[in-house]
Amino acid sequence: MNFLNLKNTVSSHHNLEQDDVLKLKSALAAVGKYETPDYGFTPNSDERMFDGVKAFQKENGLRADGEVGPDGETVDALGTALREQPRNGHPSQSAPDDPDHDPGDIPPKPDCGPVQQAELKLDCVIGNLFRSYVWECVPAMVTPIIRG
Repeated sequence: MNFLNLKNTVSSHHNLEQDDVLKLKSALAAVGKYETPDYGFTPNSDERMFDGVKAFQKENGLRADGEVGPDGETVDALGTALREQPRNGHPSQSAPDDPDHDPGDIPPKPDCGPVQQAELKLDCVIGNLFRSYVWECVPAMVTPIIRG
């Protein structure tokens, strides 16, 4: 089952689809095998992603080759690991075994102060199982007043 809906095999030896890279990084981050670099979460592959794949494969008794095929054992194991997560990726989210849980639930809006506004971000989407939202405080948009 292609849980991540990958279009192609992800490996250091293949041309990569940016969507595939984002899905894989999101899944690895959710299972604790990818830490976002200081420069941010990008659709470009990096050594951390491949190291995370190999670590995940090794931990799950798979061949640690750094490759994730659309219908391979690694993508299946990632799907299983995500379904077994105790939380939806963020401590503020309700647990998936909660009967009232909707992974698309939006957490409460924070107070960002007078010079910032709260902006809702879709944090993670993998297949139809793992979605979460986060609020981010961003500079408030100032609308110029034009007087004529």
